[in-house]
Amino acid sequence: MDLSPTASKLDASLAWFPALAEQAALGIFRRFGITALLDRNARLALRLEEALVAQGSAFRPFAGQHRSTIFSVPATDAEAVLARFRQANVVASVREGRIRLAVHFYNLEEELDRVAGLIGRG
Repeated sequence: MDLSPTASKLDASLAWFPALAEQAALGIFRRFGITALLDRNARLALRLEEALVAQGSAFRPFAGQHRSTIFSVPATDAEAVLARFRQANVVASVREGRIRLAVHFYNLEEELDRVAGLIGRG
């Protein structure tokens, strides 16, 4: 992008930022293919589901046809879980007293096991 020499640094449209992010995301789809990404996401979701159940969390999985890569896990002390997450550099949020997690192709199985352990500790 060639800006005018007299342009302000804020003259560039903020739409450039999401456009660049979109190009990067589409590059991942082109590189691996949508089927491979969706298959990996499904396997990762199942891995997290199994890890949560094994840790004894209050999470109860949905039937296969209703599974998602987004999880809502009940927690007796969601703020304590979030504090453990912050210390472990895990990104999540709390919604209505439940821990909200989303897995995607870039997650590692070991990370999901660690997250389940952090939730299961309390």
